[in-house]
Amino acid sequence: MKVSDQERRIDGIISACADMQNCVSEMDYRLSFFRLMEKIVVVTEEIECYIKRSETELLIEIDSRFSYAQKAKQLESLDNSLNTPRCLMLKLKDRNSGFNGKEDFYSTNYLKETTKRYIPYKEDKNMEVINEDDFIAVYEKANKKGLLTPLHMQIFLRKALSGLINKMHELDQILFKGNKALYPSLYEKYFGNKILNYTIGAERTPFDHWRENHDATEEDEKWKKKIVDHVYVCIAELFESEFLLYYENTLTEEDKEKLREEFTKHKIFHDKDCDLFLNLCDLVEIKIDQKGISFKPSEKKIGRYLYQKRGLIDTDGIEAFKIFLAKLYLHRDALTLKPKKKKLDYEVVIFQFKNLLVGSNWIKEFVAEGYNENYFDQFVDELMNSNFRDKLASGWEKPKSREKMKGHLIGSLLRAGILVGKASEIARKYIGKKGVEADNFADYISEGKKKSKCSYSDWVNDYVNG
Repeated sequence: MKVSDQERRIDGIISACADMQNCVSEMDYRLSFFRLMEKIVVVTEEIECYIKRSETELLIEIDSRFSYAQKAKQLESLDNSLNTPRCLMLKLKDRNSGFNGKEDFYSTNYLKETTKRYIPYKEDKNMEVINEDDFIAVYEKANKKGLLTPLHMQIFLRKALSGLINKMHELDQILFKGNKALYPSLYEKYFGNKILNYTIGAERTPFDHWRENHDATEEDEKWKKKIVDHVYVCIAELFESEFLLYYENTLTEEDKEKLREEFTKHKIFHDKDCDLFLNLCDLVEIKIDQKGISFKPSEKKIGRYLYQKRGLIDTDGIEAFKIFLAKLYLHRDALTLKPKKKKLDYEVVIFQFKNLLVGSNWIKEFVAEGYNENYFDQFVDELMNSNFRDKLASGWEKPKSREKMKGHLIGSLLRAGILVGKASEIARKYIGKKGVEADNFADYISEGKKKSKCSYSDWVNDYVNG
C-alpha cells in the first residue's frame, strides 16, 4: 500500500525522537530539538487545516485506510525517547551546568510563562490542545535568553506532541463520521440531477428496446407486470456490482421482516442476496407492487455510506448504482405515464380474414350448405365491429401470432357449424401439404374450436345460431 506524505512525516517524527537518544553533545541535542519541533509544527498545522476544512467539506481525498488514532498511540509511547540521553546527562552533570530540574527555577523563568501562553501547561498527560501561535519564535527567544536547557526542550516536545496527538484523534473521528450536514453534498456529487438526467438519457434507448422486444409498450393486462418484474432483474444486476455489500443497515427488525417476506415472493434472487435487498430498501426507500414503483433515495444515508466506506466502494460500484437509479426512474415513468393506445389498423385484419374465407379454394370442400361468400363477407364485417375488434387488430400486429389467429377463426366457425370436417384435413388443405406446419395449424384450429382457447368463440356461435 502506498504511504501518504503525511503518514511519512509522522513516521519521521517518531524516528527523530528515537534519534535524539544518540546525541552526545548539547549542541547536537539542541539542533535535533529544533528540527523535530519544526516537523511537529508542520504536521499539526496540516491536520488543523483538515479539521477546519471539514466544517465546509467532506475530506474524501484523505486515505481512510490510514488510521490517525493508531499513529497517535505510537506517538503517545515516545516518553522514554524524549528523555535526555544518558551520555549527555553525565557530561552536563560533570560540568555542573545547573541542569538539576529544581521547581523554583521553573516557577520564575521565562520559559514557564511562554508555555502557559502558547502551550497551556498541565502536569498530567492529558495536556490541552496546542495553540496556533508561532512556537518557533518562542523557542528562539527563550534560547537567546539562555533558558532553553535539555529539560526545557523535553517539556516543549511533550506539550507539542500532546497537542499533535489530540489533533490526530480529532481528525480520526472526523474522517470516520464527517459532518452529517454535508452527506447530501456527496450524493449530489455522484447522483445529482444533471448527472442522473444524463444517465437516464443514455439508458432510455436500451430500455425502449427492451419494452418493444417484450411487448411492454402498449397498455394491456400484462404490460404493467412485465415492467414491474423487470425492476427485479435490474436489482439483481445491481447486486452483482457489490455496491451494497458494505452498508450497515439502519432499518428496524419489523421493517426488515416485512422486506424479507417481499424478497421471498421473487425467486429471481438468490438467498445470499437477501441482506443486499434489505440494504437497497434502506438506502432508496423503494416500494414495488403491481400498482407500480415508488422510490426516494435517502441522500443523507447514501452520502454517509459513500463517505464512511470510501476506501471500499470502487468507481464501478458507484456507476452501477447510478445506472440503477436511472433505470428505476424509467420504469416508474413507464408505469406512471401510461402508454398511449396505438391507433390500430382494422382494415388490414378485415382484408386478411376475408382473404382467408372469401374466394379461397380450400374452403369450398368444408363450407356447410347454405353459406356463401356474401355471408362470410358480412360475417367478417360484423366481427370487426364487435367488442373484439381491438384485440384482433392488436394481435395482428405481432407477426408470430397471425397464423394462430387464422386457425382460431376457422376453429370458431367449425364450432358454430359454418364449416364441417376435421381440423387436420382443413389444415392440410389450407397449407397445401402434410408436415409440421400443417400439424401446427391443425392445433390452432382445435384451439379455436374450444371455447376457452378463443375469446370470441361464443360471439361467433351466437351470431351464426342466434
